[in-house]
Formats: sequence, structure tokens, C-alpha cells
Amino acid sequence: MLVISDLHLTADPADDYRWGFLETLYDLAANDKQVLILGDITDRRDRHPADLVNAFIHCLRYLTENIGAEVTILQGNHDRPVYSSVHAYWSFLNGLNKIQFVTKPQAMDGAILLPYHDKPEDAWEHIDFWPFRTAFAHIPMRQLDQLVTLLPRMPPIIYSGDEHPPKTVGKVTYVGAPHPVKYGDDYRCRILQLDANYAIARDITLHPPGRRMIDIKTAADLANISVNSGDSAKVRLHLELDQARDWSTEQAKITAWALEHGVALTSVEPMVAIPTLNSAIPEAGDPESVLTAYMDAMNMQPPVRDAGRGLLAAYNEGR
Repeated sequence: MLVISDLHLTADPADDYRWGFLETLYDLAANDKQVLILGDITDRRDRHPADLVNAFIHCLRYLTENIGAEVTILQGNHDRPVYSSVHAYWSFLNGLNKIQFVTKPQAMDGAILLPYHDKPEDAWEHIDFWPFRTAFAHIPMRQLDQLVTLLPRMPPIIYSGDEHPPKTVGKVTYVGAPHPVKYGDDYRCRILQLDANYAIARDITLHPPGRRMIDIKTAADLANISVNSGDSAKVRLHLELDQARDWSTEQAKITAWALEHGVALTSVEPMVAIPTLNSAIPEAGDPESVLTAYMDAMNMQPPVRDAGRGLLAAYNEGR
């Protein structure tokens, strides 16, 4: 069995990298015909554009018709509609051959499937867990505290979706996402392959493009940043106030760096530090003295000082 989770697919061209895991999944499914997706197919909850829906169905049908796999999908919290608590958006997938979209707890070959629920402690309280060796679920970590009395009764191994970084919390193993979702995500991306007893047979690391959040003080700092061609990045350039005049030059250098390294530059944001004013600046007095004290406190350079004095002189003339 191949287990993946938290695809968070979108129709945004900037997120096309999120479909990249399929190449590995198709290769693996050629030999392992059972695919289980632990929820959060898409990023938004419903009202999906046709391009996105058609692309996802095409991928599922390739798995089932071309490869011969069976696909089971658990409803995640991102798969719950905003406007309806009754009809899940993706329920129509149940009308396709060899595809099952699970919205209620059910058994599957010695395991139990537990799709997302707002109140799992109430929804699952009546379940007799003892026959099941494993549970496949979509349990946000915030819900684990709600399950403290129920978890001891649940199977000894629980594979869950929702958390993007792969991790194990008690008996819950979060499979993790097959790609970064947000800028700054820096976790290992993977697909799990389980054996007939639902133990991990292979933990397969994926190498999708990165989504980098880069903080620098000058474009020269980029020489110390490790990136791969195909990564996307948001760059935050931290400047002192007297360096703000260098913004356009630094921006051009950052853009050139991105082109050289094959990085898709999403944005370059100037982060200008505003010094804290100190008590040396008088609250009242001669305007020239107050202005001078302010420029001293802000460590302004001569061109800025001259501009400030010019503005003050123009103001005085116009009064």
C-alpha cells in the first residue's frame, strides 16, 4: 500500500510544482496497486475551478485505468465544504471505478478508516477498535488533546494526515506532505509504502522544488544561500534607514541572482528599520534645533539632511 497525504492542489500556475509527486507515485503504483490519500486533496475547501477538478480526475483515472490501481481517499478538513455540512464536494468521486472517497468511519482489511471530523471524540466514541491493527485518519494535532481518553482504545499504530512535516506523536504517525506548501517550509517530503501488516516497508523521500523565504541585509548575502534550480523564493531585504536609497540597486542584484540560479522570484520586499527616537530630541523649541536633533538621532546622511533643511525653509517661506 502507498500512503500519501496533504496534497493541497490548486489551479494557480505558481503551484504547478505540487503535481510533481505524481511521477514517483505512478512508478510505485505500477508494482503496488493500492493507493491511500489521507485527506486535504486541495488547498481551498470547495468551489474549485474546472481546470483543477479535471486535472485531478485525469490523474486518478490514470492510476486506475492505465496502471490498474485502486485509490481510497479520506476526507480531510480542507475537503469539507464551507457552505454545506452534508454533501462533501469530492463525494462524486465515488461514482468512478476503483475510486472511493470516504466521509464516514469504515473498515478496510483489518484497518479502520477515520476521515476528518470536527468532534472526533464524540463521533468515534461508539467504535469498537479492538479488531483493527491500524487506523488511517485525518487528525489535526490540535485534536489530540480531545482524544486523550479515546486514544488508548484505538489501534496501536495510527497513520494520519494534516501535519505537513512528517512526525510521530505518541501512536500517531503523520505521513506529511509530498511537497512544501508555504514559503519557508523546510521539511522532508515523502511517500510511505506499507507491507501487508501495515508496517512501513519503505519511507520514500521526494525532492520537489523548494519554497524559500530568504532574509538578507545585502544582495551579497545571497552568495551564502543554497538553492536549487526550479525553487521559488520570497526575499526580504533588511535595510537601515540610511540604506533605503540603495533599494533599487539591491533589487536589481537580487533579480539577477535569481535568473542566474533558475529561481522563480515571487517578491522582493524591503524591510526598513526605523530607529527608536531617544530623549535627546526636544519636544518643543526652535524648529531648526528640533530638526537637527531629529536628524542626529536618526543618523541621517548629508544629502538627507540638506533635503530636510530645504523642506523646512520652504515651509517657513510659505507661512
